[in-house]
Amino acid sequence: MDGGMLGNTTFSGNAMFLQPGHYAYVIMDRAILQNYKEDGPDIMDIVHPAAVFKMLNPVIKKAEENGYEAIITADSVGELAEKLDIPADKLQKTIDDYNSYCDHGQDREFFKNPEYLHKLTGKGGYLVGKFYSGAYGTVGGVKIDEYCQVLDDEDLKTWLFQASTARDQMLTPSTLTATTLPCQAILWALL
Repeated sequence: MDGGMLGNTTFSGNAMFLQPGHYAYVIMDRAILQNYKEDGPDIMDIVHPAAVFKMLNPVIKKAEENGYEAIITADSVGELAEKLDIPADKLQKTIDDYNSYCDHGQDREFFKNPEYLHKLTGKGGYLVGKFYSGAYGTVGGVKIDEYCQVLDDEDLKTWLFQASTARDQMLTPSTLTATTLPCQAILWALL
């Protein structure tokens, strides 16, 4: 999957769900982390705020102390391969291939945007995030009518309209807010 698409949780969630175990690893080194601290991440939005990277070191330390399996650190490719239960030669080949894409400014395998290609040198050690496919939302929420007008206990309409993700949603692997968006459109039409 094109790493530039990670900000689109529909695509990244589906890609992860198709993997054995339904998870994926994101690997960087401390040099990349330092770059993100100084210049901000490649993908910056409400889900990936720049400030998070500046606060990451104490989180990594605490994760290591508590044996949290979704944050992994290693000083070498061999140690990383052992912790990820990946054959060391295959992990090294993957890193070498990726670094050659960085050297040439073109990802020939996943067609990642060249702006997002950062060579993995291992400088300062490797950092890995283990990510699972997931979504947020409520099943239930407030009771509304077909115009998103909130109903009270006796099904009487109030003057309150609901237009957020905190309502009954239809969730599928590729549709996260299918029933919320029509309600938002209706609300704007009523205003």
